[in-house]
Amino acid sequence: MRKLFKWFIGLIVIVALLLVLAVLLLPVFFDPNDHKPEIQQAVQNQIGREVSLNGPIGWSVFPWVAIELNDVSVANEQGFSGDSLADIGKLSARVKLLPLLKKDIQVDTVELKQPGIHLQVAKSGQTNWQSIMDHLAGDKDGTQSDESSGIDINIQGIMISDGTLNYRDAAAGSTLQLADLNFSSSAISAGKPAEMSLSAQLEMVESQLQAEISTDFVVNNLISDQAMVVDINSLDLSGEMGDVPLKVNATNGGQLDLGQDTLQIPEIKMDYANISMSTPVTGKQLSGQNPSYSGKVKISSFNVADFLQQLGSGLDNKADNQLSASTDWSMRGPVLSLSNLKAQLDDSEL
Repeated sequence: MRKLFKWFIGLIVIVALLLVLAVLLLPVFFDPNDHKPEIQQAVQNQIGREVSLNGPIGWSVFPWVAIELNDVSVANEQGFSGDSLADIGKLSARVKLLPLLKKDIQVDTVELKQPGIHLQVAKSGQTNWQSIMDHLAGDKDGTQSDESSGIDINIQGIMISDGTLNYRDAAAGSTLQLADLNFSSSAISAGKPAEMSLSAQLEMVESQLQAEISTDFVVNNLISDQAMVVDINSLDLSGEMGDVPLKVNATNGGQLDLGQDTLQIPEIKMDYANISMSTPVTGKQLSGQNPSYSGKVKISSFNVADFLQQLGSGLDNKADNQLSASTDWSMRGPVLSLSNLKAQLDDSEL
């Protein structure tokens, strides 16, 4: 019996060594570039959109299963302008091999270099990305969630460098562009919050806004059945709007609750020309057709003549021209309402 046991253990060791040897030799005899159509089809089946792998594919399998995709494009939705929803210069990721056998997915930092994302909203409200979201959330028979149950997913982090984001909302007539976009996150795993940061050059064409924007935030329930909650640690914007200096910050943080569909920011401070103002912001029904926001803005005393001078005109009078004001405000869709307006111009009160 003892000899049989030793023979059995020896056989297991030999099989394990042969498995490791096969894994090491596999990249030598197998070139994924010879199987691009199959790989493209597999990715397409996952996201429901045509994918093109235009550049070479690099990979290795031990001790990490690593893959590097170059010059990747995701096709645009039919009926929208442009050929692609996304273009990625380089995408790389790697997963530890042996933990996969125990349904433990350990992913190193996922890197995207020079991604270009082109998001569009049609006048009808249809978007060029919703079909992908619907496909990912699909699986009508529920087998996807059953297969994923019991699997531990741990991602060391996500890093995006030198990216661009173009957003066009035809219904609202607005265009937003982010250039030199950089993003990073801490480790992502079930039950643990993930710290994230983002910085970019922001341009809003219609309002003639050009600024640098940066934010730090924490995402809760990212890998969970529970709704995500985003705790905003800081938000800073600095630039110009119509050649006039503009600064916005939310140093006291805030919270975006995707389950309740609400936004709470205790205080946003804004400096525009020589005007300083602050307001809390409460948002509701953010994903609906007409999201609503409200707050109470306080405008510190400022010189009206100096303000108009910075905007390219001025006042020719002898008054002090000092104005301060406060008002409750609410905005639902494109409609802005003001109430409880109080203002003081020099010695006059409204």
